[in-house]
Amino acid sequence: NFPVLSRMQSTRGIRAVASALRENLNPETSAIGLEIKAMAGVVFAEVIADQALRDEMRIVGLRSTISANCVLFKKFGVPPPK
Repeated sequence: NFPVLSRMQSTRGIRAVASALRENLNPETSAIGLEIKAMAGVVFAEVIADQALRDEMRIVGLRSTISANCVLFKKFGVPPPK
């Protein structure tokens, strides 16, 4: 469930991004783990000022056992889970 995909117009583009997300967010095949990917995503979203992406990366992080009190989440003002 990635709302960022709903902003895309091209069906082909949506499939490409969805496939990339599926492959990159598979915990069984990730070499570095979803926690690091989520933290990198939060930093990237902050740099490009994309609130929706930041929120999605927060969800990815929380689903991959990152604590809601993670220092990185706090530094970038990512709100705690509801």
